[in-house]
Amino acid sequence: MATTDIRVNLGITADNAKALASINGVKAAFDGVAGAATKADQAGTLPNTQRQLGAIRSTLASFRQLLVAYAAFRVGASIVSSVTQAIDKFTLLDARMKAAAGSTAKAAQAYQQLSAVSRETAVPVADLANFFARTSDAVVQYGQAGVTAVDLTRSVALGLKASGASASEASSAFLQFSQAINSGRLAGEEFRAIYEAAPRLVQAYAKALGISVGKLYEQSKAQQLTTDKLINATTRVNAILAEEAAKVPSTIASATEAVSNAFGQVLAKGANVSG
Repeated sequence: MATTDIRVNLGITADNAKALASINGVKAAFDGVAGAATKADQAGTLPNTQRQLGAIRSTLASFRQLLVAYAAFRVGASIVSSVTQAIDKFTLLDARMKAAAGSTAKAAQAYQQLSAVSRETAVPVADLANFFARTSDAVVQYGQAGVTAVDLTRSVALGLKASGASASEASSAFLQFSQAINSGRLAGEEFRAIYEAAPRLVQAYAKALGISVGKLYEQSKAQQLTTDKLINATTRVNAILAEEAAKVPSTIASATEAVSNAFGQVLAKGANVSG
């Protein structure tokens, strides 16, 4: 049998498809030599074929080390990208908080209060801060003394936790409720959307106002569920929902969110977010 000349050329690039093609090429070459080994054994040239097999094994070992280094590089780049995105998110959040609160000092205080609400409810602090920023002006305009935008934000967060709302339901509730607050009233369609996403929030408002959910819905259709009525029921709503939310057990997702929020706060401090 003629001596088979095998050359293995492996190139690692940033393109994963090319790396995979290189691996498949090595496998084909190795399979070919393995077949040749059977014939070489019969022809008496097995020692030479074994040396070729050894060379390929050595090349595969080196390639594996390069793949490990490449994977580490990709993971490292991914982490850097994630941290950069998180810092950018909190930088934008900082700007919105300061604009809504009116000063750096007030923004820092509100951020700390919202962080406490996040720990209590497992709702991402960024979601709370966005709702706070959207509704701050309306709370100042319509709220009674002692009621703050943080209190209103806590109402929604408690209602979401008590209702066992999903992330998409929470997003819907925050959006619909902030639109209602800023439009001057909670209309029928918004009422239904919020009730679907966070029924316990709606039920708590009905209880706080001393009426049934059905009556509350009638008021929404009649344009009577006004912003001032909603905001000024906040204290009573929070008292109702805090007790209910406290009975909801913590989940793995909520524990993960707590870690994520803590990490975000570290980034916020490092990027000088909210003080």
